[in-house]
Amino acid sequence: MNRKIALISIPTGILGIGVSALLAFKFHHLETQSIQGDFQQDVHEQVHRLEAKMEAKMEVVNSLKLLFDSSEQVNPAEFKQFAHSLLARHKDIQALEWAPKIKHADREAFIQQRQKDFPAFDITQQVSQGKMVRAQQRSAYFPISFLEPFSGNELALGFDLASNLLRRKAIDRATDTGRIQSTAHLTLVQEQDQQKGFITLIPVYRDQPTTLTSRRQRLEGFVLGVFRINDLVKAAIQPGTVDAINLQLIDTANPDDIPYKRRSQLGKALPKHEYRQNLKSLAGQQWTMVATPSNVYFNEKRSGLPLAVFWVGIVFTALIEAYIIFVLTQSRLVETVVRDRTKELEEANKKLSLISTTDELTSIANRRHFDDCLKTEWKRAIREQTPMTLFLINLDFFRQFNEGYGFVAGDDCLKRIGQQLESLLKRPADLVARYEGETFALLLPNTENAEPLAQKCLETVAALKIKHIYSPIHEHITVSIGVAFVRPAHDIPMTKLLEKATQALTQAKDAGRNQYAFIHIPSFADSLAPSGDLSQELQFQSH
Repeated sequence: MNRKIALISIPTGILGIGVSALLAFKFHHLETQSIQGDFQQDVHEQVHRLEAKMEAKMEVVNSLKLLFDSSEQVNPAEFKQFAHSLLARHKDIQALEWAPKIKHADREAFIQQRQKDFPAFDITQQVSQGKMVRAQQRSAYFPISFLEPFSGNELALGFDLASNLLRRKAIDRATDTGRIQSTAHLTLVQEQDQQKGFITLIPVYRDQPTTLTSRRQRLEGFVLGVFRINDLVKAAIQPGTVDAINLQLIDTANPDDIPYKRRSQLGKALPKHEYRQNLKSLAGQQWTMVATPSNVYFNEKRSGLPLAVFWVGIVFTALIEAYIIFVLTQSRLVETVVRDRTKELEEANKKLSLISTTDELTSIANRRHFDDCLKTEWKRAIREQTPMTLFLINLDFFRQFNEGYGFVAGDDCLKRIGQQLESLLKRPADLVARYEGETFALLLPNTENAEPLAQKCLETVAALKIKHIYSPIHEHITVSIGVAFVRPAHDIPMTKLLEKATQALTQAKDAGRNQYAFIHIPSFADSLAPSGDLSQELQFQSH
């Protein structure tokens, strides 16, 4: 007996431990996938917040442009007052500025005019970070004339945008398109740290030029928004959510160009879970956010479920081992147990036979199975807000067919049509059933446009070419189809679908048979459907 126990219990124990470990690994993998999904959702949320923040800043610059559009000449006091009111609500904007277009012939007069407010004012250009010199001679200049706030941005006053290649490219694009444009990321002239920034420019014209030439000729200057990328991102990203995530903003067109980088201080980065999402293009800016979670991010979200599954498996294996030993040591009871189990199995088979789900004649689902499936799918459709379609398919003049050809031929006809209808269904959830007598039902969960299938049903039955000389409408057997479509909701009883399918079938018969009629049942869920509202109209199609 001991040898027999060892031969059975040892392999069982090894198998139990292996299965427990496999299940624990599977749960760990599923949990990892779930955390990965949470991570990507967190990144999506931060990207959306950053996009919204940048769109809001573009609107601020647009608002400042309206001041210049609505006034023939904006003086420094007006600019300061208006810009100050905007900055009071958007403290993460580095500066709002005005840069007029100044021809070389007007350079000295312009400098003298601005020196009334700023005695040291001059049109300058940058030779190194923090060092400005008088701008070289050019045909036209775009000096920063007004800026707010002044404190912290002093070096930018008088700076000629045209003296820098990146800024000059943005000027040319904005001038020619008439739309807001941004520079590539750069180091601001007033920057004292190492972080990068960018500038948005909106052209201001005389009148409303419509051609490229007129836009270049009528350009008066630019309204500018100056931004530090680090400030924008810090203001946009939700504190705490990304503490354990490494973030980078990269230039989508040039992935090696990284204007912003934030390294998490929590844990070690997990590069295999890196996730990238492109931001919407704004004013010519196209960035990609690259996010890499740390091991702390994953560890905080992990549960003890995989380990619990493993130990439950071990305990379960131990119980099975104990049970096997008990059964083997109680060998005298085996015969009684087998006899009892056999009797229980026979009783179960009898019960199963009583509730069989198959129609004996056609070998497809019977009415009982159809009713069960309808209840199940109806609840699922309400829960998942998916549509549902029901066909009721009736053989035309089948009583005359039975009377003329006999019931054996009638049974054969029902079998052939049932099999053909079943062959049309491709999805596991679709169901064809013998509803009653010569009527079949097709239940189509998550189906909205079922008219092509209704037409296919007509064509498939016609293709069988089952002779029916007793039919007043056709020499072969035909069917009439009632189609009801609904988006199940709590305000509609399930019986409504059967009622409307029956009504549609009656309409198809009254209209001449060998065709289908379609009824849509309006419900509250229609308002949530992407396709919009549908009217409750009856449609016919004959074969």
